[in-house]
Amino acid sequence: MAAPKFGALRQVIVADTDAAALTLARDAHASWYRSITKLWHAYGDHQPDTIFNWDFCVEHETLMFGSPARVREQFARFFERSGCNYVACAFSFGTLPHAEALRSLRLFADEVMPAFAAGAAPAARS
Repeated sequence: MAAPKFGALRQVIVADTDAAALTLARDAHASWYRSITKLWHAYGDHQPDTIFNWDFCVEHETLMFGSPARVREQFARFFERSGCNYVACAFSFGTLPHAEALRSLRLFADEVMPAFAAGAAPAARS
């Protein structure tokens, strides 16, 4: 019998440097946050604010961003702690420019994914 699939969704931005990724992530997240909470706020409900705010997303790594090395470490830690055996990544969200989303996806495919080939996840550094 095949192992059950257990996965998660993560927003991902990979850039040449951690600083460049941080700038892109903050801007994209801010517009995404306004959009995702718009209807709740329109009806006076602010309960979902906590799980979608910047600090929560960064702390719980539902938004992963950085250089390829940093993102590899984040995913290694994620797989190790969660037990997930797959992840769906959102590379385009908020107001992230299309060119930046494509660049992020390319860096992820070329420099992050190979570290996880054949299920051989690198060990996360604490």
